[in-house]
Amino acid sequence: MLNQNYQRTVEELRKLASMFWPSELSRQEAELSIIPKLIETQDQFIAILSVDVSSLEGLFQIINSSNMSANLFLKHLLVLADFGGEMLQLLNSQFNFTIKVT
Repeated sequence: MLNQNYQRTVEELRKLASMFWPSELSRQEAELSIIPKLIETQDQFIAILSVDVSSLEGLFQIINSSNMSANLFLKHLLVLADFGGEMLQLLNSQFNFTIKVT
């Protein structure tokens, strides 16, 4: 059972919550942004994906032999994975396709 002292309505939370980042945190985040590094290494990432491999182990070998860190490679993959959702709906109107469900 929840403690009654910690139950708040949305309106009560809004009164107490910070709705925006303080300007100092916004500046720090801008300085630490991964976006410039992703842009700088985009061609290298695409080159790695363009190599023909027959197994997942082969892909790992290519990543390990490149000078791109595994963390940076993963961040590029996360950008690709995050292309979905609401933004994908904007693209759907640009293509003429039918999804067949059987």
